[in-house]
Amino acid sequence: MTAISIRAASLIALLVAALILVAACLLLAGTRPGIGSAGPTRPPGVTPTPAASPTCLIVRVNVDRMPLTTKNLASVSSFTFVGVFQGYEKARWSTPDGARPPDVSPRSPAAIYRPARFDLETTVAGTAPTGTFTLRVDGGTAGCDTYTYDTAPALKTGARYLVFAGYTINAEGKPVPDLGLVEAWPVDASGMVTTAEEGLVALAALTDEIHRIPPAPLPTLVP
Repeated sequence: MTAISIRAASLIALLVAALILVAACLLLAGTRPGIGSAGPTRPPGVTPTPAASPTCLIVRVNVDRMPLTTKNLASVSSFTFVGVFQGYEKARWSTPDGARPPDVSPRSPAAIYRPARFDLETTVAGTAPTGTFTLRVDGGTAGCDTYTYDTAPALKTGARYLVFAGYTINAEGKPVPDLGLVEAWPVDASGMVTTAEEGLVALAALTDEIHRIPPAPLPTLVP
């Protein structure tokens, strides 16, 4: 073999080696993230787990009630009065501090209510609170949770009502002496009451009937 042939073979060998080295560098560069790269990829089908969000409760409660006659309502009420509705306070949970229970669910006894403010006009039966006071009205929205009761009255601010009030249930499902609204009937300027079952009845006649029925005793609060 001549010297020229040997040199040509050597050049070809060096060229092939250089091409192999370049290809290897490109291959390594393609497997390593660089500037502007999205970084290492995740396995197919794997996505980041989003942060957990609180579960909001939307609860509708349908109550099977007795006929709303004057006799029935007076029998289950511990306090009956005529008063003027002054509005609702902020809705809260039925826990001692009004906060959302950590283990709440639609089946738990804890629920949301709104304190309804009344100005007392006349006590009909039971022990009367003084001045302006509140009664618990079931239902309302606290945070992202909403409880709706089909028995909730449609109270109008500034209107007069004949109100029946009784005991309530706390977050543990126990009866407590805190008064809640059982039923409220509008009283017009002439003293006529729009009842649920008996039509328009004079307030004086209803008062006489309620006086003949002993108020229901309030439960004793046990620590």
